[in-house]
Amino acid sequence: MSLFILLSQWSMAWILASGSPQALDPSKETSVLVVGIGVELSTLFQQTAATKAKRIQSAFPDRQVILMSVVEGSFESNREQLERWGFSNVKQVSGDLKVSEIVKTLSAYQKIQSLEVFAHNAPHYGSKLNGVRTRFNYDSPDLEKINFTRDAYIILHGCNSGFFVAPKLSERLQLPVAGSLTSTDFQHLHENGQFYTYHDSKAPFGKWASCPGSSCFRLKPDNTPYTGYWGSFSQGGLPFFKFFCHGVQQSQCERSMALSLVTFPTANQQLSPQSTKSEYQSAVIDFLCPISQQKPLREACREKLVSHAATNYSPYNGRSLQCDFNGCRFEMNCKKAFWGLVKPKSCSLDNPATSAGNTLLVEYESYMNGFESLKAAN
Repeated sequence: MSLFILLSQWSMAWILASGSPQALDPSKETSVLVVGIGVELSTLFQQTAATKAKRIQSAFPDRQVILMSVVEGSFESNREQLERWGFSNVKQVSGDLKVSEIVKTLSAYQKIQSLEVFAHNAPHYGSKLNGVRTRFNYDSPDLEKINFTRDAYIILHGCNSGFFVAPKLSERLQLPVAGSLTSTDFQHLHENGQFYTYHDSKAPFGKWASCPGSSCFRLKPDNTPYTGYWGSFSQGGLPFFKFFCHGVQQSQCERSMALSLVTFPTANQQLSPQSTKSEYQSAVIDFLCPISQQKPLREACREKLVSHAATNYSPYNGRSLQCDFNGCRFEMNCKKAFWGLVKPKSCSLDNPATSAGNTLLVEYESYMNGFESLKAAN
């Protein structure tokens, strides 16, 4: 009985923090970072959110960042870690981190510019917050009560978030929403200035970069099809976070995409609204094109995109899905367990595409169009 009480007390709390020492102001433009339970990943989701918080406040000094996270381990030790990574005003809030708590907290804020979720994700059921039954999904209640700005966007950083959750959430909220179409993995900054998957076998010779008092992580889709807890999607995927813009004007979609990229942890330089076209283009290439130490994969991808010769081209190490801003063309086949939920390891993917199509090229051109829109506004 005492063990049960201890576990219950540990799980019935979450963390609210800010990305700067200033007190949170409900009237200020705000970016929100939601972090779900890491389980075997420990604090890696929190560290990735810390990197993003630094980038947001570097690019937009007048914007505040709110962190809403599960508690990893004990609150005191987790608080010390978060403060070391740059968060301030770290508070423990009683109760589970669930969508109702997120909506209740954010409804007081008038200008939500972005909402990003760093968590394990199930294709049908969404991002795991503090357990199997506490998820952020396209049908989560009361999301309309969040006061999103005109330029707002949502990014779901977990695995397979782009098959159902991102497009359906975009359709519901009429906002640009980005998701992944394969597994996502943690990349760490290397001393050569590039980000590589955080395994020594995936990086070139040398050392990982040191980031004292901060974090050097980001999440990025793998360049291989998903094989994992839910099954094998060997017939289709994409190596980048795909944006969906149901009911959103094309120019507005592109502008929000560009704003999201300004805060993406990119290689070699930090973007800002004042960045040059060349700097921004390099960041787009980093975002869309995978990197490999074995072959010049990114260089070939860059050449195709810059020359606008990427029709029927994809750097993806597998069959590429064909997608537009409403969704992707595929059929997911899963078996159901006797209680009605999708059975683990049972899902597979049918992909009707016979070529790579122009999904990558359209995404690239949309980011570049968005950059021109930002420049015109400035």
